[in-house]
Amino acid sequence: MRSRLAVIAGLGCVAAALAGCTATGQMALGSGPSVQALTVSTDTTTESTVSFPTPLLPSRAQCREIVAGTGPRVQPGDVVEVAVSLYLGATGEKLVSVGYDSSKPAKYVPVSASAADVVSAGLRCGSRGSRLAVAIPHSASIANVTALGLIDSQKTRLTDPQQLGLGSGEGFVQVMDIKRVFPGKATGAPQITRDGFPAVALAPNGTPGITIPKKPTPTKMELEILKAGAGPVIGEKSTVLVHIASANWSTGAANSTWQSGAPQPVSLAQEDPSLVKLLSGVKVGSQVGVILPTPASEGQAADASFLVIDILGIL
Repeated sequence: MRSRLAVIAGLGCVAAALAGCTATGQMALGSGPSVQALTVSTDTTTESTVSFPTPLLPSRAQCREIVAGTGPRVQPGDVVEVAVSLYLGATGEKLVSVGYDSSKPAKYVPVSASAADVVSAGLRCGSRGSRLAVAIPHSASIANVTALGLIDSQKTRLTDPQQLGLGSGEGFVQVMDIKRVFPGKATGAPQITRDGFPAVALAPNGTPGITIPKKPTPTKMELEILKAGAGPVIGEKSTVLVHIASANWSTGAANSTWQSGAPQPVSLAQEDPSLVKLLSGVKVGSQVGVILPTPASEGQAADASFLVIDILGIL
């Protein structure tokens, strides 16, 4: 049974989400006449309803907190679980809504410090529990909708805002409900690992670099705690939010969710029971290294991968 954790890291299957606010912690978006003209519903457990004078012609991106959240403001480096509804500024039509039922799950958006990105700049206006309304100008429309993957695969290839039905100067209205906020990397205390185990060096944002030792390909699954977290304990049936980096033992070829943009939810109930047994009891905030052997098959020799897994939260 091939681990889904290895598949996620190997495919790099997460669409990168754009981000944007100042590195000093100040919000990159302020209010303005376009966002103040919106009338937005306040029940954050259901899809938003929005009305506004049309066509909406925002000259710049603007943000307004409709429902106040609790806790600290979203910061660069956080990962936000967000439900989103997108409206066409020309007519007020709702184009798409995700995050309010299991058929269209919420998005997990890494927040960066880029001041050019409407998605993160908008998220920086709020905290857990906030409902945010963002007026998005014509010039930023395509980048915004493709960043969150809100438009279908055919339309994500569009480069001209007019192909989305936008006239000159028109834009979008985006309503975002911040469900939860997670750290963007493992926050636990670094641990000393045993000799002969792959070495892991971390970039400032938490991205792992992996060095495979010059040793025979391992045949036994092993786990090592690289950072010891202090959060809740993972159970055998937990669904966890993780960042994953992998390196092939034979070739050193590396892949990761860090490169592709966002962490992924993983249900341990669907994983290899041997791996689940190793992960059960590990605490949120931990970073673990896992040696994952691949048995020999017809035409292919036995091999192994080394995974670095940052456990960001339990969903």
